[in-house]
Amino acid sequence: MKPKQIGIIMGSKSDEPIAQATMDFLKEMNVPFWANIASAHRTPDLIGEILTADDYKDIRIIIAFAGMAAHLPGIVAALARPLTVIGVPIKSKYGILDSTFSMQSMPPGVVVLTVGIEAGKNAAIAACNILAQDDSELYGKLMTFRQEMAEKVRADNERARNTLSFDGV
Repeated sequence: MKPKQIGIIMGSKSDEPIAQATMDFLKEMNVPFWANIASAHRTPDLIGEILTADDYKDIRIIIAFAGMAAHLPGIVAALARPLTVIGVPIKSKYGILDSTFSMQSMPPGVVVLTVGIEAGKNAAIAACNILAQDDSELYGKLMTFRQEMAEKVRADNERARNTLSFDGV
């Protein structure tokens, strides 16, 4: 069994549907991960427990999901040993800009890489890209994934050229 190198921390249970795309991609790439739910504001002590647990020692990247004030990725980046933290902003009933700006506006020295709004799959791809630098098997899987994406676009283009184009009357 491979050690878990990616940690997923959701700010609340309501983040699970967005995080599911992340977890699905990691499973597709056969990258083990652990998942937790902890609130930056309601359970900061739990974040500390998560980041000092025995199963945390092999983690190289944490993907943190948060909406509204979106402090979770920043708190994780501040408390964690040096590692990559990727923040995924979540829409809230108040909009999308608050969580996005919160993650993008970290002070110098406390770094959170931020993907697009609710772009959990992109966070997983970014994490895998980082891990693939030292893992030739994962690198091959990512190259296959990219090739399959390109082939799909080429097939879509061929279909469009043959069925959507119009030569005039």
